[in-house]
Amino acid sequence: VNMIMDTLAALALATENPYPELLDDKPHGRHESLISGTMYVHIIVAAIYKLLWLFLCLYGLPQVINRYRILHDEDYYKNSCVSYLQSKNYNATETPVLCNFLSWCGFPEGATTRQTPSCYLYGGWTRVVPEDPREAMCGTSHVFPGFPTPTTATTEDCFWFKRWEGAGSTLYDEFQRKKLESYKPALSVLFNSFIMAQIGNAFVSRRIGLELNFFEGLMDSPIFMTIMVLITAMQAIIMETPVNYIFKVQGLDWKEWLACIAIGVGAIPYSMCVRVFMRILNYYFADKSIISVIRGKKVLDKQGSVKRGGSIKGSFKDANNTRTSSGRTGVLRASSSLTNSNKVVPL
Repeated sequence: VNMIMDTLAALALATENPYPELLDDKPHGRHESLISGTMYVHIIVAAIYKLLWLFLCLYGLPQVINRYRILHDEDYYKNSCVSYLQSKNYNATETPVLCNFLSWCGFPEGATTRQTPSCYLYGGWTRVVPEDPREAMCGTSHVFPGFPTPTTATTEDCFWFKRWEGAGSTLYDEFQRKKLESYKPALSVLFNSFIMAQIGNAFVSRRIGLELNFFEGLMDSPIFMTIMVLITAMQAIIMETPVNYIFKVQGLDWKEWLACIAIGVGAIPYSMCVRVFMRILNYYFADKSIISVIRGKKVLDKQGSVKRGGSIKGSFKDANNTRTSSGRTGVLRASSSLTNSNKVVPL
């Protein structure tokens, strides 16, 4: 991912041709930061946009659409315990008892039903079922037909406790594997959405000020366009070919692809809205320090006075007029001086 989105994207932007509007910028001092205040704003708002969609994919989709639902431990223990333990050669008689301990007695799931008849250990205790699994399983007076009778909680060869330990470890490992698999649909959409948003942000990053002409001169940048197509093609290969196993993602259907592309394209109007909003703030509050930091430039207001926060094109024009006027005045004064010095002074 870093090779695709960092190396290639940096190469694409680095090969962009300069545009004439750059000449409107004032010279940059050698001690000036490479990242301006406006750039910091762009970085922050772009990060907010991506984080919003990433959190929605990771936490919102599983709550709304069943296809992306994350497997919960209690559901898995109650619904899959018996079938899985039997597939691991646990006999059909002891499996229901072990799964009851695992799912209904709070060892580890079902703590809320431990003190109810749903837990098999509940009938073997006169008061409450202990929270310690060894004590609960080995000290109960409940007798399970066909199995050794429990004696005391400290018995080293407690049959049910040993069987519970083995079954619990086996089921836990399988649950973790299934849980990771249940994350795969949502994580696949998240990963693809992130890459699409990065591609959209690459077009926005062609202009680092408050410009809105993101696509100006695009056809004159064949390297940029080639790299964008290459990144998109590599992403499609990662998602839809067997190499997706390496990235722990799965293929998406056309609806998911459309949603991911829409998220990527949405980065462009989102950035436009942010820049228009910053322009409005700059117009009305140009003298405020925060806006000056954001823009870091100077402009002439309607009365001709210098204001921080806008284009400096007018400043250069005014400075040129001043230099021209000053130059003419200096020439006239010099000419007058020379004329006076050539006069014949009578003795």
